[in-house]
Amino acid sequence: MATLPKHKQPSERRTSRLIWLLTAHLVSSYLMFIEAQKMPDFTIVVTPRFPTEGQNVEMVPQKPTNETQSCLWYRGENITYIQILLYYPMNNTFEPQRGYHSGHVPLKDCVLTIRNVSYLDMGLYGIIMKSPTKSLTGEAFLSVTREDVPTKKKKKALGAGIIAGISAGCLVGILMVIGLVAYQTRGTTFRSATTTQQATSSPTQDTSANKDANQTTASNQNPDAEGNKI
Repeated sequence: MATLPKHKQPSERRTSRLIWLLTAHLVSSYLMFIEAQKMPDFTIVVTPRFPTEGQNVEMVPQKPTNETQSCLWYRGENITYIQILLYYPMNNTFEPQRGYHSGHVPLKDCVLTIRNVSYLDMGLYGIIMKSPTKSLTGEAFLSVTREDVPTKKKKKALGAGIIAGISAGCLVGILMVIGLVAYQTRGTTFRSATTTQQATSSPTQDTSANKDANQTTASNQNPDAEGNKI
């Protein structure tokens, strides 16, 4: 079995130092987690308040950062607690944590920007701001709206136009019905008048027909009378 040269083998002092740093990091993370479970000391303003998918969101802590040494952003609570990034305001640097993705961008004064926010980014966010004397926490809930909500608003606008068109159509229909009723009433009146006139003129026509029949009968009888005279 190959062995490393003595000058390349890790010394006990170096190994113990690494163990100490790892332990300190775990303890620090645990303490931050415990602090995050307390009631928030300040609020975080989310801008815009109700973003839609694809927008950029800024989460601004409402606390001065003059003496702040570090800002730890995390997401979730209790068992779902996930660290996002650890930001150092003094030199404007940060360390990505397990919950970090490319859309997370820390800015001055411990502001967290989430670029091209998606529905999966929705949830409870918190920050722990550490100063030489104390640590303060803040929390805010990020609500993300689906992209199909603006489409629904457009549909509502179209619905108003459709309703106006339906109203106009109903008005035209009512006018047509009124015109049809008036036309039918006028036709009925005209037919009634015609029937009355025909009924009035019928006796006269019958009298004329009787006169013609009598004259024809008389004409037929005259030749016989003349024959008898001869």
